Amino acid sequence: MQDGVKSLAAAVAVLSIAGAGAAGIVVRQKIEVGTSIPVSGRSIQLEGLLASNDGMSQMPPSEFFFKLTQLLESQYVDPISDKTVLSAGAVRGMILSLADPYSTYLDDASYEQHLQRLKGIHEGVGVELYLRYDQEEINKLQAIGDGSLTPSEPVDAFMMIPELVISSVVQGSPADLAGLQPGDRILEVNDLHLLSSLEVKKLRELTELVELGDADEDELNRIRDEFREMAESIITPTRGMEHLQTGTAGSIDIVWERGDEELTAAVDKTDLSSVPLTIVDGVIKLNLIEGAADQLEAHLADQTELNLDLRGGQIGSSEELMKVMNLLLPPGKGGFLYDAENNLKSRITIEEGSTSQLKIAVLVDETTRGPAEILATALAEYADAEVSGPDMADEMIWVETRTVMSGSKVLGGYTLAIGEYQATEEAAQ
Repeated sequence: MQDGVKSLAAAVAVLSIAGAGAAGIVVRQKIEVGTSIPVSGRSIQLEGLLASNDGMSQMPPSEFFFKLTQLLESQYVDPISDKTVLSAGAVRGMILSLADPYSTYLDDASYEQHLQRLKGIHEGVGVELYLRYDQEEINKLQAIGDGSLTPSEPVDAFMMIPELVISSVVQGSPADLAGLQPGDRILEVNDLHLLSSLEVKKLRELTELVELGDADEDELNRIRDEFREMAESIITPTRGMEHLQTGTAGSIDIVWERGDEELTAAVDKTDLSSVPLTIVDGVIKLNLIEGAADQLEAHLADQTELNLDLRGGQIGSSEELMKVMNLLLPPGKGGFLYDAENNLKSRITIEEGSTSQLKIAVLVDETTRGPAEILATALAEYADAEVSGPDMADEMIWVETRTVMSGSKVLGGYTLAIGEYQATEEAAQ
């Protein structure tokens, strides 16, 4: 019994340490990405501006932001010499309050790197990454946003610490050679731990088991030691993303999780380029990056058959996707975009299109997602393409990239999820 009490006390101590680390992660994550997630029932009342939530809802958004800017300029402790900082912060807060993994704010440096990747130019180890949030907390946040959940039921800040997950690996990159794959979850970079909501859940579940007396003491000691060590060297997922996607020299030690298996490797950083189109044995490997449509159009001259390989096709832009669809789909076709509640938002219509009778075959697998999956689905529906391979990722979110400007100055940019693609209206029902 005495040993059990000691173990419980140790677990609580470790929980406190890791909790402090998690709290730091929440704060740093909010600073780095500018989240405006409600995490408690407290609110700041701005006299003359926000007397209540009702008053806020009655004020036009343009007037609200104008008055808020005036308030900051007149009341903030230091002079605000660069008003573009306020503009960028406003956009960042609005985008990230959506809590959408496909909608991301990018500062000027990150925006430039994003544009370079859409041109096929990569730094780091050669991976594309995304932040995966706890879906239950995302649903709660969205419910607060649409008014179906009151702010008195706050979002759990600890559950809003995302996981860092690989969405794609550049073929032939150091990451590819080291064996990293889409879907792998990054656990450590250079001995720095990426705490996520999964680890917080593990701590909480362990605490409950300890309180009930159902925890195995050896397991308790193991988890306790793990979290004590983790609490001493934690970084945010966004910092982990920077480690993996920036720099062209040196190497980085990576620990990642695939299912129940934990893997590790030292991976070199480099600068590398991927090309829009390569041909191997008559099959076109197509990446929907800048220049893909032009190169495909040049190849199609006098062709009667087209064999496309869209496997691993996850990096790409909606702009290049539209250009390729215009080459291959008949006029007047395209597809439909729906919102999260399956309401039709808009139609995608190819104006010029193709009148040729190309025989099209498409290779896909579970790594075919985003623009590549949309293209494969549209070709199957409107160009009678034969699509073969395992099921695709089922992630047909139409994402656009926007620039944030102040006059002629580029402040950064953001990606924005416009809607979920469906080839036909019936498919969305």
